[in-house]
Amino acid sequence: MFTKHLYTTIIILVITFNNFCQNKYYLNKENKKFWSEDVLSWDDFSENSHIGIFSELKYYMGYRPIRQRLHDTTFQFTEVYLYMDRKLSWVHPLLKNKQTLRYHQITFDILELFRRKVQYEFLKTSFVYYDAVFKDQITVCENYINEFRNDAQMGIDTLQLSIWEEKIHKELQNYPSNLLSMIKENPNKFGVYIGFGRSSTTNNLNKYLGDGAAFTMMVDYSYKKLLLNASLITNSYRLHQLLIGSKLNYPPRTGANINLYSLNIGYSIYEGKKVRIYPYIGASHIAFATRIARLNRSNYTLSQVGIVGGIFIDIKWIKQISFLQKNYYYASPNMSGSYFALVTRLSISSSAPIQFSNELKGSVINFNIMIGWDSKKLKLKKILQNNTTY
Repeated sequence: MFTKHLYTTIIILVITFNNFCQNKYYLNKENKKFWSEDVLSWDDFSENSHIGIFSELKYYMGYRPIRQRLHDTTFQFTEVYLYMDRKLSWVHPLLKNKQTLRYHQITFDILELFRRKVQYEFLKTSFVYYDAVFKDQITVCENYINEFRNDAQMGIDTLQLSIWEEKIHKELQNYPSNLLSMIKENPNKFGVYIGFGRSSTTNNLNKYLGDGAAFTMMVDYSYKKLLLNASLITNSYRLHQLLIGSKLNYPPRTGANINLYSLNIGYSIYEGKKVRIYPYIGASHIAFATRIARLNRSNYTLSQVGIVGGIFIDIKWIKQISFLQKNYYYASPNMSGSYFALVTRLSISSSAPIQFSNELKGSVINFNIMIGWDSKKLKLKKILQNNTTY
C-alpha cells in the first residue's frame, strides 16, 4: 500500500513539475501564433536563404492547468494547447507562394486536430496517464503528418493538397475547438441545507407564543428552473401566559414547538452569476406540542394540514468542479465530472392561517438563513467518430 501511494506521489510531482515548465513557457506569447487566431500568412515566417530552398513550420504542443468560466460555473481541468513559433519558423524567399503556405496551413490543421483529440482523451483519462496518452497521440500525429507530406510531395501535388484539406476540415468538425463545448451540463441538481432563524406568529398564536427560534433542514432537487423541495422547520417558543382549553392546560413559560413538514414546488425567476431567486408554494403538515406533554407521553400533539409559501434566495460562494478520475489506475470511457457549490440560502416563508384549537389560531412566519451545497453530474458530449484510421 505504501509503495502504491509513493508511486502515485512521484508521478504527480513529475507531472506537476513538467506542467510548471510548460506553463511558464506558454504564458510568454511573444512570437507565438495559435490556430484559433487566424490562418497562416508569410508574416508568421522569417526569411532564411542560407539553409536551402526549403521552408519549415515549427510548432509546440503541451498541456497546462486552466480555469475557464461557463455561465455561473468555473471549471478547472487540464488544457491542451498548440501554437506555431514565428521566431523559429522560416521560409526561403523563393518559396513564398500560395501553394507552399497552403501546405503549411494544412499541416497546422492536422496539428490542431490532434490537439483536440488529446484534449478529449484527457477528459476521459486519469491524470496519472496524461503523459503516456500525450506521447502516444504525438507519435500518431507525427506519422499522420509524414503521410500527408509524402502524399502531397511537400506541397507540390495540388490535387493531394485539396484531398487532405477537405479530409482534415471534416475531421475537425467532429471535435469541438473549445474545451468547454465538450462538456454537457446536467440540468438535474441536488442540494442539502441546514440553518437557523427566527419565527413569528400572528393572531392568537402570537398572543400565547410570540416569537421564537427556528431550526431548518431542507433537501432540494431542481431541473433547469423548476425546484422541488422538502423541508422541516422546528420552531421553539415559551408560553407568554396560561393556556387553557380542550386538552390544554399549561402554565406560562412552558416550552412549546410548532413543526412544519412541507413539500414545495418553486420556479426560478432570477438567475445571476451568484444569486438565484425561487418563489415557491407547498403543502405542509403542521404540528403543535408542548414539552411537558411530550415528556408525559400523553395526547400532546395538535396537528393540521395546511399550505405554505415563500421565497428562497440562494447565494453561491465556493464552487468546485472536478474532471479527474477518482481512481488513479482506472479510467472510464464514459467520463463524468462533479460540480459542487457552497451556498447560503435566505428563506422567508409563511403558513396559511391555521387553527389547532379555539385558542391557537394564526399563521407561522419564518425567517431563516442556511448553509448548504449544490451538486450535479457533468458529462462529456458524444464525439462523432468517422471511419478514418491512423
